[in-house]
Amino acid sequence: MSTLSGLQELTQSPIMLFAIYLLQAFGFYRLAQKAGVKNEWIAFIPILQFILFFHIIDRSAWHILIVLLFAIPVIGWLAAPMIFAYFQYEFYQRFGVEPLLGVVVILVGVFVPIVSSVFFLFIAFSELLYQGVNRYGN
Repeated sequence: MSTLSGLQELTQSPIMLFAIYLLQAFGFYRLAQKAGVKNEWIAFIPILQFILFFHIIDRSAWHILIVLLFAIPVIGWLAAPMIFAYFQYEFYQRFGVEPLLGVVVILVGVFVPIVSSVFFLFIAFSELLYQGVNRYGN
């Protein structure tokens, strides 16, 4: 067995996938706590995590419908990622991330998705404080 196939098996095992999911869910939970968003427990429900994301950037959860843009051939495939990149930038700004760093993380994250995930967890478990105001707080 080659090292690459062993690594692939490890990252695709159900236990590893569940561990990655839990780490990401705890990150969302921590970010919701930092932002003072109500119902932070929904961080552990996969689809509902988007609600927390949008509430942290003080947007209605109805913005989740933007996912439907992906269903529109060509236009949706171009527009939806750009809109999500904007929301991600806005998210970083709420936690005081320097604008240039936010843009770099988004651009690198397009090609190396783990970068965005690691940066997300860094924000969740670092000393960075929520600097925005949201109407979905406690």
